[in-house]
Amino acid sequence: MSSRDGSEDYPAAAAREVHAAEAALFTNEQRLQDILDTAPLAFISTDAEGLILDWNSEASAMFGWSRSEALGRILSCTILPQPIRSAYERELAELVKVTDPRATSRRIELTALDNQGREFPIEMTVTRVSAQEGHLVRVYARDLSEQRQADDERRYAEEQLTYQALHDPLTGLPNRTLLLDRIGHALALARRHDSTAALLYADIDNFKLINESLGPEAGDELLICVARRLQDVLRSSDTVARVDKDILARVGGDEFVVLCESLSAERDAIDIAERISSDFATPFEVADQRIFVRLSIGIALTSTSVSPGSLIRDADAAMYRAKERGGDRYELFDAAIRARVLDRIHKETELRDAISADQLVLHYQPIVSVLDGGIVGAEALLRWDHPERGLVPPLDFIPLAEDSGLIVPFGRWALERALCELVQWQNTLGPHCPLHVSVNISARQVMDDDLPALISELLQRCSVRPSQLMLEFTESILLDDTDACAGVLRDLRELGVRLALDDFGTGYSSLAYLRRLPFHALKLDRSFIAGLADTVADAQITAAVIEMARALEMTVIAEGVEEVDQLECLRRLGCHFAQGFYFARPMPPETLTRSLQRSPLDSPQLATSAG
Repeated sequence: MSSRDGSEDYPAAAAREVHAAEAALFTNEQRLQDILDTAPLAFISTDAEGLILDWNSEASAMFGWSRSEALGRILSCTILPQPIRSAYERELAELVKVTDPRATSRRIELTALDNQGREFPIEMTVTRVSAQEGHLVRVYARDLSEQRQADDERRYAEEQLTYQALHDPLTGLPNRTLLLDRIGHALALARRHDSTAALLYADIDNFKLINESLGPEAGDELLICVARRLQDVLRSSDTVARVDKDILARVGGDEFVVLCESLSAERDAIDIAERISSDFATPFEVADQRIFVRLSIGIALTSTSVSPGSLIRDADAAMYRAKERGGDRYELFDAAIRARVLDRIHKETELRDAISADQLVLHYQPIVSVLDGGIVGAEALLRWDHPERGLVPPLDFIPLAEDSGLIVPFGRWALERALCELVQWQNTLGPHCPLHVSVNISARQVMDDDLPALISELLQRCSVRPSQLMLEFTESILLDDTDACAGVLRDLRELGVRLALDDFGTGYSSLAYLRRLPFHALKLDRSFIAGLADTVADAQITAAVIEMARALEMTVIAEGVEEVDQLECLRRLGCHFAQGFYFARPMPPETLTRSLQRSPLDSPQLATSAG
């Protein structure tokens, strides 16, 4: 009904507004319900007493109750196990009573229950909402079952990565990284409590021989057995103040370290070393064989070291002293060993500067024909011309160069210098100079360098015929990776360079590999030549080697010839070439140049007779 002026009656307009408001409210509530029903969280609304007023579809899926079944029920009795219901109800009562508006929400993790009695973890966010007639409580629940499993898997993966980064994969023992951390704690503890800690560095004597004889799998099995026995010794030792704080680590192939804390004196560390040695008198059973294992042990105390690295270095140095004295013993780090370590560090520092300071030189020992004594080649021998000590004997620096890895750059330098000086001899003696040069190659060079590529590049750069270069290898290269070494040797032979097996007869494996490896020549060790004229056995061995070499189409070079009787014997036995003090001592290149100008050169038999 309308008024006379056309305006609508107020009651009718008000009714329509109310109706519109109700429709909008219904629409909003429906939209809210739709949102709640499709939400990935269970939504539950209760009154202040915990009576369920609303329940979305995710709540039905999570707890198993339909909406109609859940409405009007007490929440705690519906979704919580009996033991925790009272605790939840107390939490709810506290939430309703709280007056601080900033504290109207709780997030808790607890165990839930579905309508089949299955328990599972959930995270609940409980929020109080004020209403005209009191308080409402809204609950959002998230099932943690899958999330927790994913979190557990991630946590396990992280723990595994951390463990692998800190432990040896073969034995499961702590590795060097974890050991250094523990040593740092031990040093701090020793300083704080004025106590002593000790580091025992143990290395298996002749492990390489055991590993090569039985194979790597048996070698690994033996390392595991050694680790277990060391653990047993430490557990049973009554000299250790706190066994649970001790640490056994594997820091290298066959190297183990024991860190002992809170010792009363150095005698305690010695007692542990003696106990270990005593227990290792019992053999191991590996690969159906009884194996006796002996250890060289170095002992260092925290009173002599100021850092984890120095403590390991001191114990390692003492261990090497034990090996030098025959092995199967322990040595305590002392001032004498410290002096040796400092001297070694000083020498290594000087040695590292030797190339840049132009202190390396090559001396050459002629190789001669046994038939007429003519010079056919020369072996290049590395020397260190120290500015203060003069020419340093090879035994005083070659082993250090091997241990430090410097032998690799030294070997490259020696190869290049020898080829350059060979070119100078060719220029002096003419383009048809049959002279060849021999250069020693270490096992480290074979494995660390791309040796064939290096040799090829140097030959091209220096314009040297490949047949004029002979590379000498010791039998030690056969002990590491025979297949890999054989591949390198074959590549070198294909380049046209000559290959010699040096110090033949001093190793135990050479005869087994001679037919497999492409050597052109054997260098018979000086130990056989020394008794050649006087000892029947040495003469028989030399004769057998020469005959075997001929059968394999190899030449033989006798080393260490010092007397005319030795030379005559070699000539009768048919040896091809020789070198030694009888002919000449190692000499500088300019001295060899003068010798070459005076001495007639033999035919190029050494370079060609082996094929």
